[in-house]
Amino acid sequence: MKTLIAVSATALLGTAAAMAQAPEFAEVDADANGEVTLAELQEIAPDATQDDIDSYDIDDSGTLSDNEFVAWSVSYDVDAEAESDVDEPMAPQNR
Repeated sequence: MKTLIAVSATALLGTAAAMAQAPEFAEVDADANGEVTLAELQEIAPDATQDDIDSYDIDDSGTLSDNEFVAWSVSYDVDAEAESDVDEPMAPQNR
C-alpha cells in the first residue's frame, strides 16, 4: 500500500511540475495581439513549423489563438525539446 501511495504521489508531483513549466500564452504572445505567430512559437520550440501551427489552427488564421495554443502545448513537450540537446544520458534514480 505504501508503494502505491508513493508512486501516486510521484506521478502527481511530476504532472504538477510539467504543468508549472509549460509556457503561458501571454508569455509566448510577445506583441500581445492575441495570436501566436510562427516566429513567437519558435522562441520556445525552435523546430516548430507552419505545418505545426496549421495542425491546431482551427480558424485558419495562420496563427494560434489562446485555445489553439493550449491544444498545441498539451501535445508538445517544451522540456523535451530543451533536453534534446543534452549529449549524455541522465543517471538512473534510486527509488
